Amino acid sequence: MVTRKFEFLEHTADIKFRAYGSDLNEIFENSAYALKEVMVGGKVKGKNKKKFLIINPVSLRIDLKRLLYSFLEKFLILIDTEGQILAEIKKIKIDEKNGRLEAVFLTDNIKNYNTMTDVKAVTYNDMIVSKEKKFAQVVVDV
Repeated sequence: MVTRKFEFLEHTADIKFRAYGSDLNEIFENSAYALKEVMVGGKVKGKNKKKFLIINPVSLRIDLKRLLYSFLEKFLILIDTEGQILAEIKKIKIDEKNGRLEAVFLTDNIKNYNTMTDVKAVTYNDMIVSKEKKFAQVVVDV
């Protein structure tokens, strides 16, 4: 069992974090929580239930970086289009074989919180997803 969910690492211009977990589902979940922490810090009340499905293009080999990028980008799009910020992930299921990710989560209106940092984008720069070492590393453009 992993005790820490994520940590922030030094970066010259943007924000870098490393998220941990006992499996891919937990690693992705904690990556989403780290992204939320960058933007609002602290607790968010879960008032609205949301879900999404990400299906990566079929290929011979699943691209976990692309799946993580798409997953985190969905939360940024949710802020931009609906003004909703992640509160809690209720369910996440990654199907590596078919390149699919299903997530059910709770959100709240971002206007109810003091935003700390405006995240412009998730990047592939210095991104790592390691099932063996049980972590993901992400840099977000601020």
